[in-house]
Amino acid sequence: FFSGPFKDKKYLVYVDKTSRFVIQWSLYSKADNEDPTYVMPWSDYEKYHNIWLSSGRGRHEITDIAVADSFPPNTFITPQPVAVY
Repeated sequence: FFSGPFKDKKYLVYVDKTSRFVIQWSLYSKADNEDPTYVMPWSDYEKYHNIWLSSGRGRHEITDIAVADSFPPNTFITPQPVAVY
């Protein structure tokens, strides 16, 4: 169930049956469109602590990925940056 700006859109997520990693997602700006508005591959998975994350997004690479085992108590209360090492 989606509401707000997502309610009329459709997303298709493609998962590799062997690795079980997401390998692509497609956005349809209208749910009844036949062709996607946007297609983004997911690649370059690396393990960070106990989670696999993808940094490859086609033209939109994700850099500076960090994973933390815990956060300070006020992390989700105040909008201040949190250092993650």
